[in-house]
Amino acid sequence: GSAVAVRVDNPDGQSAIGAQSFAYLDKSKIAPPPTLTAVNPKKGPTTGGTWGVLTAVGLQSGAQLLFGVVPAVKTTVLTGGKTAVFVTAPSPVTATVDVILLQPDGGFATLQSAFAYTNPKDLGAKPAIANIDPFSGPTKGGSPVVLTGAGLDDKGLVFFDGLPSPLVTKATNGISATTPAHGLGTVDVVHTDTDGWSVMKSKAFSFVPPPSLTSLTPKAGPAAGGSTVTLTGSFFATGSKSSAFGSKTSRVMLCSHYVKKA
Repeated sequence: GSAVAVRVDNPDGQSAIGAQSFAYLDKSKIAPPPTLTAVNPKKGPTTGGTWGVLTAVGLQSGAQLLFGVVPAVKTTVLTGGKTAVFVTAPSPVTATVDVILLQPDGGFATLQSAFAYTNPKDLGAKPAIANIDPFSGPTKGGSPVVLTGAGLDDKGLVFFDGLPSPLVTKATNGISATTPAHGLGTVDVVHTDTDGWSVMKSKAFSFVPPPSLTSLTPKAGPAAGGSTVTLTGSFFATGSKSSAFGSKTSRVMLCSHYVKKA
């Protein structure tokens, strides 16, 4: 292929030449176009800020979504190339628009009339997250977390640091969301309802790896039991009630992060 300069000409006669050129590629270097399946949610406010998910086949890392002619604020293709997480930008008009995916290699695909930019006055009340319980869970994911608050939608979406929950269901006074796998850290949690309203609770959930035991003192004691043993390691959960010595369960007298006594 060959690279060419890109120039913009204004009606007043002024021009600009881009700092980066555009490369025309041979068709053999462009992957087959992706197949776009669905956009969730299907609508959102013209003010933007809707977190959502595009399902597809053949997505490339670095792809960009357009809603009509408006680029998404964020497009993140997840591992496997079948899901992209997006955040919509504001739209100057209310309209039902095509969702267009632009691939880094120049390929593209369109899902026609897939998203409706809607006047906020025509949408329901914006939800609110008051509490998340529990506030931590394992890095391997798979833990149910209950979100309570107002207007939470069990047909909607929940994101943990931008990763969608694989399962959202109804819970007492709220919704339950299963955590995805994620590395160590405290993350934001976002909920999107079916109207396209998205709300965030910052630094609301911590992903914690399994505990690690590095030493114990003393290393021996009478068979009758009764010894106080200090266990040292990392990621012991405050509030632990017991630990095991072989097949025997001991009572925890004090537990704090990183140091555990039994």
